[in-house]
Amino acid sequence: MFDLLTPSACLLCEHQTNLSGALCPACLNSLVRITNACARCGKCLADTTLCGNCIRTPPFFDSTVSVYAYRYPVTDLIQALKYKQKLIVARELGLRLAQKIKHKNRLLPDCIIPIPLHRRRFLGRGFNQAHEISRVLASQLQLPIDNDLIRRARPTRPQFELSAEQRHKNVTGAFELLRSPDYKTVAIVDDIVTTGATVNEVAKLLKRAGVLTVEVWTCALAR
Repeated sequence: MFDLLTPSACLLCEHQTNLSGALCPACLNSLVRITNACARCGKCLADTTLCGNCIRTPPFFDSTVSVYAYRYPVTDLIQALKYKQKLIVARELGLRLAQKIKHKNRLLPDCIIPIPLHRRRFLGRGFNQAHEISRVLASQLQLPIDNDLIRRARPTRPQFELSAEQRHKNVTGAFELLRSPDYKTVAIVDDIVTTGATVNEVAKLLKRAGVLTVEVWTCALAR
């Protein structure tokens, strides 16, 4: 059975807590926040201009919002969500991501699109972590979720097993549109972005189908 309830102990240090979150204040403060980053891909920089990669080879998505750097203990939290069914982590991280989006006072997109799982992986896991995070964002930002626009057409290997070059090949052609989008702006949501290959492949589909602006919203960034 999934862990849907607020734990009585911090997910990281396991100390008892009466707070409503999944983490105690000390562990929450230990998460490494992303401050200055490339305005397009989210890569950490000294300022908020574009990084060299985005200048030389712009991705299909237009901007990235991410809360935390993908390093310990954020790594443990996301692994607990994906592999130990700790769904409260999706709530915790989703709330932090929503706070950052609100703080930026950005114009909100027409809808949220969670990165889809292949049916086989969804059945094995029982849930899509990107969708669980999107549910929190939708509630906090009053936005619709569209789970029926894009599907993962074929199974892919887990990205963490692969090199950067292999990751791009792994997801090339892995997604397909189920209908023509009627949105001008969308936000793609995923738990973690590493090389950006997955979100870029989805953004490419959307842009070529007529979507004008594609944002990436992610809880953690491994760059």
